[in-house]
Amino acid sequence: MFEDKLTAFFSAAPYLVSFTAGILSFLAPCVLAIVPSYVSYISGLSINKLKHSETLSAKEHIHLIVTAFIFIFGFSTIFIAFGIFGDLAFARVMRSQWARVIGGVIIVIFALYFARIIKIPLFSWGFRTNFGSKIAFLSPYILGVSFALGWTACTGPILGAIITMSFQEGGRGGATALMSIFSLGLGLPFLLIAFFASWTLSALNKIKPYFRVIEVIGAIILGAIGVSYIYDGIRVLTL
Repeated sequence: MFEDKLTAFFSAAPYLVSFTAGILSFLAPCVLAIVPSYVSYISGLSINKLKHSETLSAKEHIHLIVTAFIFIFGFSTIFIAFGIFGDLAFARVMRSQWARVIGGVIIVIFALYFARIIKIPLFSWGFRTNFGSKIAFLSPYILGVSFALGWTACTGPILGAIITMSFQEGGRGGATALMSIFSLGLGLPFLLIAFFASWTLSALNKIKPYFRVIEVIGAIILGAIGVSYIYDGIRVLTL
């Protein structure tokens, strides 16, 4: 059956799912829209310079790459902390079949939100970083942390689904691993911008007309994960 194949796929490829989810989080319209401003702020380089990165000096390019790594480390700290919490706190509870069914339902709800079919007030809140203040070398890290904690309206549905999925692996280091892979997927596009700024920013501008398609694809992926969890949990419970 299709449901069996779907469950087998997500069970066999959780890291691929987490990595893809990280990339989809980056491509969420409200994240993608602020990427040039974020990169400009953490690097101290103007958006115009980033769009013409071939004019950057070697020192400026190295600075851009270093600050991108620090920014990624900032948001990865928070996401991986979620994974560690899952491993420590949900070692047994989240691996029960009832928890699997409930987790699947939650993921389906996230999918409906991502598709704009329903609204979740919690995700309408978001902390916004003050771009006007800098704290020297720590600024990219602090901005990375605030990005992870604050942009819930953008990353919330996908992140929530992956956290729910990772908690199913709690107690075996699985949640930490999945959240690490998610951070890698989210961080990779930022690194591409740091290394190939003008080319990457140009490519991202070409993606903007397809925002709705990205949302639909993301919602389908999340929905499929949720359905597979629900089906697998109910199947085991009814045996």
